[in-house]
Amino acid sequence: ELSTRRLPQEHPLVKILQQLTMCDYQTRLGRERVCHLLRSAWLQNVDILSDHIGSLAPTHLWLYEQLIWDGRTSLRRDCELAKRRETMVAALAGLHQLADVDPRVSKLDGLRIMALMLEYTQMDLGDRQKAQELAINLLDQTSLDKEARRSDARFHAYARKMLARLQEHEQDWVGAEENLRYA
Repeated sequence: ELSTRRLPQEHPLVKILQQLTMCDYQTRLGRERVCHLLRSAWLQNVDILSDHIGSLAPTHLWLYEQLIWDGRTSLRRDCELAKRRETMVAALAGLHQLADVDPRVSKLDGLRIMALMLEYTQMDLGDRQKAQELAINLLDQTSLDKEARRSDARFHAYARKMLARLQEHEQDWVGAEENLRYA
């Protein structure tokens, strides 16, 4: 009811909600229909968001986080974000360069950008060599001294976890275990 009062009738969200309310959640077939509707909505959302890739405004970090972080769900399977490689890499690199030169971009946003670059490179593109370089750069940007901020520690742990994944792939079990322990 709220969606019909706040949004135009032709808005995709209204249509999705109408379809969801007609599903029978008690049956297996109804639950499968819900999953299908949500997956279709997610893929449409990816297409809509992907049209906006390339914005260099740090305020649009949510866009990349939506596509990259939130996309690690089963709903996102086969959305083929890697096909947008050139645009995505250029946009993230532009955001990273902007973070280096613009004092208005916080250190936290700079770390978020580095982590997004690492996640996209390793998980979507499968470029292990570049991912290792990005993980090491992220480790270098975060410190674990007594005055380290909580956000630094979070990104430091993330970089260690990603390095451990790379080391597991190379069957460097000792290195992977060490990185997981420090994460």
